[in-house]
Amino acid sequence: GMRYNSALAEMRRRIIENDEFNLYSQEEKIDNGDAVGLAGNLRLHFRQWPREWQTQPWCASRCEGGPCREVGTHFFSALIDFASGNSSISSSAIQKQQCAPLTARIKATVSYPDDSDNTTCEDSAFGTLEFMGGALPPGGLTIEMSVMTDKRLEKDIYELSIGSSSGGGNNDDALTLFDFCSLRKERTGHVLVQNADYGRRECVDALVSAAFRNKANRKNDDDKAQSLSIVTAQDGRKAQRLLDAILESQGAWINIDVS
Repeated sequence: GMRYNSALAEMRRRIIENDEFNLYSQEEKIDNGDAVGLAGNLRLHFRQWPREWQTQPWCASRCEGGPCREVGTHFFSALIDFASGNSSISSSAIQKQQCAPLTARIKATVSYPDDSDNTTCEDSAFGTLEFMGGALPPGGLTIEMSVMTDKRLEKDIYELSIGSSSGGGNNDDALTLFDFCSLRKERTGHVLVQNADYGRRECVDALVSAAFRNKANRKNDDDKAQSLSIVTAQDGRKAQRLLDAILESQGAWINIDVS
């Protein structure tokens, strides 16, 4: 559903389509091999895991649960959708960059609590996710990931911040997707999107419309249905590849194709 999240869509519109950080017009830097890209942080911090309302045994299991699998995959999908190709960017240099497949490399360290049978899920994960290609500027996108539990927190933190790499993703111009469905500007704290719908209804609408088109072989559905692309099993596998790389990395770089 993150594909239909209007807060994520606004972040992507501003950064990728409207070039808010002026990264797609620096052709002289592209030619010199000194392109600036995007950088940011993914922070998933919890007061406890499983969360208070989610105390099912599988949520704490290593094979089915854990914060990286249960929550992280939403944001991994969001990052893939954010970085994927978009035809609205007109610069010839960037059009060439857009044609490249979206690739990623990941280096992470995951820690687990001590338990006798090694079945408990991770209690922290820290790492770096680097994306190149797709709709990204030539400098790509680098995300520093932090997943952890901290009983001192007043509330859980779900934040994805993205800015120009010239500021390390921590500059005042960064945009932050927070609480899944809200977006703010770091410089002013101004909230651009507040508590938007997550996108579950749109996800179902797109799937139902696709099923009807396939069944009836219709080509003239309403404009809204045509504009929604379904989330496929292949999309899910892309997020799964990111998750697998994080869990398997052990501090070494792993290259994956997420195009």
